[in-house]
Amino acid sequence: MNRAALTMCTILAMATLAGCATTRFMDMGCATYPPYEGEVQVLDAPLEGVDYELIGIVSAGGPWETSYEKLLQQVKEVAAQHGADAVMLCSEKICFRMGEKDSGLVAPAVRIRHRAPVSEQGAPRTAAPPVAAPAPAPAPTTTERALVEKGRVTLNIQFDTNRAVVKDHYFAEMAELAAVMRKHPHLRVMIEGHTDSIGNDGFNQELSQKRADAVRDFLARRFGIDAARLDAIGFGETRPVADNDTPEGRQMNRRVEAALEYEKTVNQ
Repeated sequence: MNRAALTMCTILAMATLAGCATTRFMDMGCATYPPYEGEVQVLDAPLEGVDYELIGIVSAGGPWETSYEKLLQQVKEVAAQHGADAVMLCSEKICFRMGEKDSGLVAPAVRIRHRAPVSEQGAPRTAAPPVAAPAPAPAPTTTERALVEKGRVTLNIQFDTNRAVVKDHYFAEMAELAAVMRKHPHLRVMIEGHTDSIGNDGFNQELSQKRADAVRDFLARRFGIDAARLDAIGFGETRPVADNDTPEGRQMNRRVEAALEYEKTVNQ
């Protein structure tokens, strides 16, 4: 089974299994296998030199704040129970939203079948399974390039006036930053809050701190980023990047940035 077929199966299963509050398994295989006792592999791309037998589609769901790692573990456990030795995940460690309260993960459960080498006479010959080449590293995202290479990235997060609540539709923006921090576990990040010049200095300073704290807490609570790797500071209206005399400029100044803490980052 090729990657296109696996992707189509996943899309169909997501539509069918959406709304599940627990783990479910959709049987799509032609044979029944005993439980797999080994460690289930997580693949983000088909391996060279192997074929796949689709066993079924596994889904795991839970409350909106359930971490990706917990959902993935549930998917692997259910896959192993049905005899699969691998699951295929093509997302960037991002759980999809289901409704307004739940999140979930859906993955094809497969059995890896190594292709037998063929002799000069055309008949298969017995040989040791080929060693799978590691999948190529994905290209860095815009967030990763900005943070790792330039040391700073502006997050596309807007707040309601005088509020410091991170809205649900900024989940993907936050997930991308969380993915960068998982990929580079030695990084420490300072979350910086900024405001426009409307209001007095003291109020803006307090509001910017609350917004920075909200983003830091969101990363720790929703994505499981170690709070010891995150700091937050509010700068109020003291560091504008645009003209506060125009609505467009004020909107640009109401921002949150993530900056590397170089003096605290441990080089690897």
